[in-house]
Amino acid sequence: MLASRRGRLLQLAEFLELLCADEQRASLRAYAPELVPSLLRDILAVHFPGTPRSFVLRIHRLLDQLQTRLPAIAEQSEWSAAETVLVKEEARVAELVRQPEPDIPRVMPDRLAASTLAERRVTIPVVEREMLLRGHPPSFAALRTIHVEMNFSSREQGEDEILVDQVYDVDGAQHRQVRVALSIARRFLKLYAGIEDNRILILHCSFDEPNIIVGESLGAALTFAIFVELIRLYELRDAMSLRPGVAITGTLDAEGKVAAVDDHGLRLKVQACAASWMRFLIVPRGQEGIAREALEEFRVTEQLHPPLEIVGVVTLEEILFDRRLTTVQRTALPRYLAGRIWRHRRSMVIVGSILVTAIIIRLWYGPFDKNPALIEFRQESLVIQNSDGQVLFQTIVGREMSLANDEVIMEGRNAQVAALADVDADGMNELLYIRKHRVDGEWTEVCLRSRERAEPIWTRRLVRSMTFGSAEEQTEYRFIPRGLVVDDADNDGSPEVYVYATLHNFYPSILLALNASDGREIGEYVHLGRLTDIAVLDIDNDAGKEVIACGINNAFRSAGLAVFSPTEIHGMSPGTEEFRPKEYEAGAERAYLLIPRSLTGSVFRAQTFGNMATRLGDTRTGSLEVGVKDFDEYVSELGERVQGLLTMTMRSDLTVKRVQVSEPYAITAEILLRKGRLDVLPDEEYFREYVRGIRYWDGKNWTEKPTLRKPSPPVAPR
Repeated sequence: MLASRRGRLLQLAEFLELLCADEQRASLRAYAPELVPSLLRDILAVHFPGTPRSFVLRIHRLLDQLQTRLPAIAEQSEWSAAETVLVKEEARVAELVRQPEPDIPRVMPDRLAASTLAERRVTIPVVEREMLLRGHPPSFAALRTIHVEMNFSSREQGEDEILVDQVYDVDGAQHRQVRVALSIARRFLKLYAGIEDNRILILHCSFDEPNIIVGESLGAALTFAIFVELIRLYELRDAMSLRPGVAITGTLDAEGKVAAVDDHGLRLKVQACAASWMRFLIVPRGQEGIAREALEEFRVTEQLHPPLEIVGVVTLEEILFDRRLTTVQRTALPRYLAGRIWRHRRSMVIVGSILVTAIIIRLWYGPFDKNPALIEFRQESLVIQNSDGQVLFQTIVGREMSLANDEVIMEGRNAQVAALADVDADGMNELLYIRKHRVDGEWTEVCLRSRERAEPIWTRRLVRSMTFGSAEEQTEYRFIPRGLVVDDADNDGSPEVYVYATLHNFYPSILLALNASDGREIGEYVHLGRLTDIAVLDIDNDAGKEVIACGINNAFRSAGLAVFSPTEIHGMSPGTEEFRPKEYEAGAERAYLLIPRSLTGSVFRAQTFGNMATRLGDTRTGSLEVGVKDFDEYVSELGERVQGLLTMTMRSDLTVKRVQVSEPYAITAEILLRKGRLDVLPDEEYFREYVRGIRYWDGKNWTEKPTLRKPSPPVAPR
C-alpha cells in the first residue's frame, strides 16, 4: 500500500473539471489561482510508470481546457514543464505496450541450480491509497522495487536482526512479515538447495519508496528476494535473478504456498503492469481469470494491446523453475574465485601471511618432520623421505643398485639394498646402503649416512685375499655387496649390519657382520657358492634371534641354508677341498643343510648347475619359509623360460612341515609326465618322501637327522 499522489491529482482534476464546466467561469477564476499551482506541482511529482494512458490524456485535456478558459494561467513557469511531462508519458506508454514480446526460453530445468543473486531488486505492484480518505476505494496501483541484503552476524545466539527502511511500521507488523518470509525462505533453501545453516543473520530490507506500507500481498516477492539473497550469501557459483519485466504479487501461507490477494487490488495491479514495461505478472493460481479479465478491460478502455502475460503459481518453486521468469548464469571460474577472494580478503590476507611464513620457514628449515622413514629409488639416486613423503635428502648409489632393488622386490627377498635404523640412539634414523662408487675406480661399498652430512659417516669396501686349490699365492678379490639387513640381533642395544656379497661370478660369497655405528667387522663367514638372501629371525622360539643365509653350495651343486648365532659368524661352509680357501677354518654354523633337487628339477640336471635357495621369510605363525628355485629352463611346449619354484615351511628344529609348488612348476611336471620324462607326478606323497633327502651338517658329517646346535653363551656388550 502506498500514499497516492495520483489519487490527490485525480481529486484536483475532478474538481477543476467541474469548475471548467461552469459557463459563468466565476468559480473557476476564484479557485484557479490556488488550485492550478498545486495541480502543476503534483504533475511534476507524480511517479507515472504504471499509469493508464487514459488518465494521462484526461489530465492533458484538463490543461487544455484551463488554458482555453484562463489564458493567463498558462503563463506560469511550471505550465510548460507539466505539459512536457504529460506528452512524454503518453508517448512512453504507447511505445511500451507496442513492443513485441521478448524471446524468452520456456524450458523448465529438472533441478534447482545453486545460484548467486545477480540483481538484488524484485519488482512489486502496490496499491495506492489516499491517506486522508481511508474509506475511499483505491484508484491506482504503482510499481515499486524491493531490495534485500544479508550478512552473517557476529553473535552466536539470539534472533536474526531485521532492518526495514520504512516511515510507517504499525506495531512492528512490517518486521514480523519480513521475519516470516525469512523463515519460509530458509526452509525452501534446505529443501531445494541442500543448505541448512542456523547462523544468525542481519537482514536489511529497503524499498525505493520509504512511505510504502507493506501489505500481505508482498509475501511472495519478499520471500523470493530473501531466498536468492540467501543463495548469494553462501557464495555458490551460479548467478540467479528475476528476469527484467517480471512482477510478483501474492501472499504466502504458513506452508509457503502462494495465496489469493484482494480482487480489486489485483485489478489495479494488472492495470499498472499493463501500462508499464512489465511482460509477466505472477499472481496466485486461481486468480488468473480475474487478472486476465482486468487485462482485457485495459485493452478495451485504453485501445492498447500490451504484451503482458499472466502467470499463476502455487509455490515459489514454480517461479524458480520457469525460465521465462528467472535466469541462471554460471560465473566464469576465474571471476568466481576472484570474487570469493575479494569478499574474504581479510581472512585471505591472514591465511596468506601464515602460508608465506610457513613457506619461508619450510625453505629455510626444511620439513618439520626430519626423521627419515621412507626410501625411494629414482634412477641413480636414493631419495629419503619422512613419514609424510617429504624429501629430506638424496644420495647417488648408481643405476646398478636401482636395478638390484627392482630384483629384490620382484623375487620377494628379505635383504635390501638400503635400510633405515637409529644407529646412534638419538631418535633419528640413519641410512645404511650399498652404492656403486666410481671416483677412484669402480667399487661397490657399504655406507652409513645421516641426514645432516652429505658424505657418508663410514664406508666399507669388501676386499679379501684367498688361496684356492693348488695355488701357492693369494689372490685379492673385490666382493660386491648384494643386500643387507639391519637388526640388533644380539640384544646388546646397538644394531648390527649383516651384509652378503659375492664375486662377479657369484663364487664364493661372504657374510659379514658389521657394527652399525662405525662399520667395524665383528663377524665374517665364507660360503662356497652364491648367497642370495639373509634374514634375522627367531626360528627356535627361544627369545633370541638367529642370522640365516641361503643360496647354493657349489661343492655339492645343491641349495644350501646356514643358521648362525649373531655373535658367532665366522669360518666357512662345508665343501670339498677344491672349493675351500686355505685361509679359513670350519664354520661356526648352528645348522647347515642341503636341499636336494626334486624329481622335476632332476630332469634338467644336465642343463643347469644345481638348484638354489633364493628367498627367506617367516610365516604368521613364526615358522621359517624358504623359497627354492628347482629349475630355470626354456620349455618348448610353453614357448617361454620357466622357473620352477618350491616353497618350504620349516619347523623350529628345521624339519620341513610343508612343501608348495608354483604353478609353472606344476604345469612343467605335467608336460614332462606326458612326454615320458617323468615316471610319476610329484604330489603330496612324493614330497613327504622328498624332504627325507635333506642333509644336515653336524660339524663333521652329513646326516638325515635335523641338527640345530645350541648357541654359545652371550658375550658382554661391546
